Amino acid sequence: MEKHIDHKECWNELSTWLSKSITYLNEIEREQKLDDDSKLRLRQKKLNYQNTLQKMREIENIFHSLKE
Repeated sequence: MEKHIDHKECWNELSTWLSKSITYLNEIEREQKLDDDSKLRLRQKKLNYQNTLQKMREIENIFHSLKE
């Protein structure tokens, strides 16, 4: 039996996870004393998450424009 996947729900959960992760990384950056390498890795990870979230929004806008 094939299981149905709710793609919209998965999309929303991924978006939420990315947003929460970005917030968490911001908190770590503010609250912890990190060496330069750790700061750089943290910022790179945060930037990757932000870019992924932005791409998701762009794709979502394309789908919405196609529906209209």
